[in-house]
Amino acid sequence: MTDEPPVETVRVGSRRVHSDPTVARPITAPETAVLSTSEAEQTVVVGPPAAAETGQWVAEISVDPFWYQGQQTTHQLPDVGPPVVVVLRQETLLIGRRSFRQQIEPDLDCSSDPGVSRRHAQIVHDGSRWFIEDLGSSNGTFVANVGEPLPDDTIEPGGRAEVGPTSRIFVGAWTRIMIRPATPAEIG
Repeated sequence: MTDEPPVETVRVGSRRVHSDPTVARPITAPETAVLSTSEAEQTVVVGPPAAAETGQWVAEISVDPFWYQGQQTTHQLPDVGPPVVVVLRQETLLIGRRSFRQQIEPDLDCSSDPGVSRRHAQIVHDGSRWFIEDLGSSNGTFVANVGEPLPDDTIEPGGRAEVGPTSRIFVGAWTRIMIRPATPAEIG
């Protein structure tokens, strides 16, 4: 037995979801093994494969049940599935919800989360670093590094914060976005 804290279990509808908010990538089936014993259920987390130096970056958009628990929303949390991975091919990318009437097509589409504004935030690359900028969203943009508690303070509207592979960006009622180097399979 180890001295590390156990992985927390969250009930999502009738399912139990095992998650560790300090793990850089959302836990998916190939990386998780659940060992059942008569006294307790233990989750063993095997780390993600190392990202090769491709020079490309991706954004992982996922449902975060821990973020959802702290939000004041009446909307039901959707199923926690694997993240949506988007290759970042531009220097500026819009995070938001699609609107045909207002002709808004975000690069990182969070339309399933009603707490995300249509033009919520943008991710900007200056050639060597990534930044998140809030665009005056209704519910704010939050940033915390892996291993830190969930954030309480928003980025000021119009303000920016540097983000990288250990940063977690939270928007809306349940959306978590992580920026990380792409693996060769993701850009091939």
